[in-house]
Amino acid sequence: MKRPVSDVIRRGFSNTLANWQLLLIRVAESAIVFTIVIAILLAAIVPVVVTALHGSGFDLQHPDRILESIIELVTEHWLLLSWLIVLATLVLGLILAVRSFVEAGTARIFFDGEAAEASRGSFAAFDAQRWFDGGKESWWPIFLIYNIVGLYALLGALLPVLVVAMIVAIGGAESMMIGCIAVPILCLAVIAMAVIVALWNQKAIVICVGRGLGAIASVRAGWRELMDDFPRHLGVGALIAIITFGAAALLSMITIVGSFGHQSGLSMAFSPLRILESFAQTSVSAISGTWFIACIVALTSDNRR
Repeated sequence: MKRPVSDVIRRGFSNTLANWQLLLIRVAESAIVFTIVIAILLAAIVPVVVTALHGSGFDLQHPDRILESIIELVTEHWLLLSWLIVLATLVLGLILAVRSFVEAGTARIFFDGEAAEASRGSFAAFDAQRWFDGGKESWWPIFLIYNIVGLYALLGALLPVLVVAMIVAIGGAESMMIGCIAVPILCLAVIAMAVIVALWNQKAIVICVGRGLGAIASVRAGWRELMDDFPRHLGVGALIAIITFGAAALLSMITIVGSFGHQSGLSMAFSPLRILESFAQTSVSAISGTWFIACIVALTSDNRR
């Protein structure tokens, strides 16, 4: 008999709490990604963009020439822009590689936690070497899963946008009316698709780690099992999202005094509070993301019973 959503949430939280070291790793991952992005921006992207804009005569004070200035910027600095696109792609790939390694090691420990709870009644199973081996073994197929599922999501998002754009481009009052009706529906469809894609991606990652499948096989199995048990997966994702949103809102209310200090000119005095708020928000994100993985692991282990 499959566990109810409340039991899956509780089980995932217990697994996360017992293997709390994974939360520190998640926070460290966020710090590493932030450092990579800032370093690339300061060292490569910002100086190049500033130089290109300065040399092209780009002027925001003349709105009527913005489009013309953009065209001149692209035509005169196409090689530079191509390099920026390549650099952004490499940085995104590096960030996805780091995330894939962390996700692989985290899922491995949570599967070990499920096995430990079944054998000795405790989820505690963290081992640094075991985490590292899990990351090393599965990071590449998980990296591919991110790209495969992301490609499906991109195609799924572009198709309705193109349809609406074609309807509006035809012209006429009727097409504009159809466009006004279709745009809100399109927004709702994109939100629903984003939720499904997030669940699908996480399910495929967990299956990849738990069963040792390749990227394509994990994506197919993830989709099939997600659709077969969609209400429970959606319920778990929705509950964790609500809890995360509530925790983030509560933190914002508690630390709102920091913004008052900034407005009153006491920004230096309230700097430690803002740093603490930033760390707290990062911790909430790390906890919710890790908890979500643990819940998907519980669901996947439950499906194999």
